[in-house]
Amino acid sequence: MKPVICFYKKKLLIYSTEYELIDCPETTGSVDFLNIINKKYFNQMKILKINYDAFLKENNFPKEKLFNTSKISVFILKKYQIINENKLITFLNRKKIFNEDIKFHLHTSENDFKTNINSILDDIRQGRFYQINYTATLSAETSEKFDTLSYFAEMSKKIGCQYKSFLPLSNSDILCFSPELFLEKSNDVVKSQPIKGTLIRGHSIEDLANSTKEHSELSMIVDLLRNDLNRLQCSKYKDHTRVNFHRKIMDLKYTTHTYSEVEIKSSKILPDILNETFPGGSISGCPKIESLKKINEIEFHDRDYYTGSIGWWKQDHFKLNISIRSFLHNQKKLYYSTGCGVVFDSTPENEWNEFLTKSSFVNVIQNSNTNSLKIRDTLFCNKNGFTYLKQHILRTQNSLRHYKIEITFEELEKIYHQIEKTIVSKILPKAAYIIKIDFPIQNDLKNPHVEYDILKEQNQENIILELLHWGDSPMTSIKTNNRQYWNYLLSQKQSTADDILVYNSKHNVTETSIYSLFYLLNNQAYTPPLEDGCLNGVLRSYYLQQGYITINNTNYPLSERSLPISDLNHVELYVGNSVRGIKKAKVI
Repeated sequence: MKPVICFYKKKLLIYSTEYELIDCPETTGSVDFLNIINKKYFNQMKILKINYDAFLKENNFPKEKLFNTSKISVFILKKYQIINENKLITFLNRKKIFNEDIKFHLHTSENDFKTNINSILDDIRQGRFYQINYTATLSAETSEKFDTLSYFAEMSKKIGCQYKSFLPLSNSDILCFSPELFLEKSNDVVKSQPIKGTLIRGHSIEDLANSTKEHSELSMIVDLLRNDLNRLQCSKYKDHTRVNFHRKIMDLKYTTHTYSEVEIKSSKILPDILNETFPGGSISGCPKIESLKKINEIEFHDRDYYTGSIGWWKQDHFKLNISIRSFLHNQKKLYYSTGCGVVFDSTPENEWNEFLTKSSFVNVIQNSNTNSLKIRDTLFCNKNGFTYLKQHILRTQNSLRHYKIEITFEELEKIYHQIEKTIVSKILPKAAYIIKIDFPIQNDLKNPHVEYDILKEQNQENIILELLHWGDSPMTSIKTNNRQYWNYLLSQKQSTADDILVYNSKHNVTETSIYSLFYLLNNQAYTPPLEDGCLNGVLRSYYLQQGYITINNTNYPLSERSLPISDLNHVELYVGNSVRGIKKAKVI
């Protein structure tokens, strides 16, 4: 029997293998069902899963259901333990590293996503609502041996969250890593901590803190929640809502948010509280009713459990999250959904990037039609042919293997030699060229798309770099024609910078948009390790295999070593690639 796991208080969790699962019948109203549960199991610990639409009065736009769970599920715990994270790993006994290659595909295209954002913005301009939460779904195929508990243990290490849970439902498992508290009631104090505002790749925490867009978005939701919670006023207290704090920073492992806290005193019980406040304001919009209508109009799939709520309930005390950052596993399919908050000064491009940022801890293949995704190789060529050819072929071979495409070195070598022969016959005798070769993930590898152009000279003494945050995207290890993240970051840099130098969530710098990074320290040369999140550049690979790098006619021993941002002022920085060679660099 799989365990039920749910957050409790601070870093403690509820753990139980002895429970009864009760699903709400479709013919029974949500309030009536919870009242029955409350009366019959008042003194017992209960774990709840409440779907997004459990308390909605109508739905005029029925959606396709990618999965289907009961609108409310309740685990009645017969016995349970309160444990910490270390004890949880012991209980799960998952010591092996999870190594199944899970690749998520979007159930919507970038174009459709941005079209819907524009539709929302049109309605905002016309005054229909002020803010709305728009979501989309991803899914991945899993093997028959896929173990949801092992995946839960593995993702727990990656995702920073306070409100995690594992729910073994009757036909599926939910793995929730939510950072957001929806409602908590203790000693008749009801509080909520809405999250709004996400740190987008390429920006600093200061940018988030000073963003007028993110400030207005969270402020709208705080006002909405104050309105919702004021409905909980009762004759015993006659209290009004208070904002205990506004726009604190929540720094997670993979991104950063801002959040606030709103509270009120009320003697009302859970069924009545949910009837007045569900679904949460941070995942619906403002005003709520009109926002809910718009969500029904434009979202492609039924949300089901996603953006509903999960948590514990005992007597008059409870704590419920917003079920975001959550996975559902059903019939060898793993689903994940996420979204973005849209206000008047939102842009489709920024909301798309927020959507991708919130998905950055899973391996997202951005276009489910892999015909558009290609392995890209960029080479230097003159009348003598290609340089570093062996390293280029090996990297392309390894990249194709990432997508389960096997081709021998000799077969690839023939393709490169044929391209080389064709280009050399066309180019000017004394000119240098940059060559781009795109190998399709599907279709005929023997006929890749090839472009070439004269290589422009760079006369400046230093390559000027601007430091920007990238994160931990798994796509950095493969060079493809998908340059969306890089293009977005490049659009944010200062005009005085030639390129951007990115750093990961551990604040280690990794690479630039076109160069591998090298640095000198104590007469020794280093390059960041691939584990920090960088591409295995051809020049990088060549010098590492050689064991040394030549800079200004001097050979320096070369090895891998992380470079923290704090050490940038203490090293001599260089960048390099197989097209332009080694260049001195300076960070502004």
